[in-house]
Amino acid sequence: TLAFEVLSQGQADIDPKLSLQLVQLLAQAAGKSGMVDGQIMDMASEEKQLKIEELKNLHAKKTGALIYFAIMAPALIMNLDTAAKDSLA
Repeated sequence: TLAFEVLSQGQADIDPKLSLQLVQLLAQAAGKSGMVDGQIMDMASEEKQLKIEELKNLHAKKTGALIYFAIMAPALIMNLDTAAKDSLA
């Protein structure tokens, strides 16, 4: 939640549109389509043997989404073109 606070405070040297893009990217990574869904999947599978694809999906959402944010946020800040951002994804 501190990350949301920092990103949404609006810094004089950061374009408000960029701040909004960063907040949206973080919300996707941390929210129901990312980390939260991964945590739900993790708790639901505590007593189960997961298939490898299910485990990969769980990790992609639970931690992978936040790692994706950590990689893509600087790409947004640096205003990299689409091809460069795609190469990082």
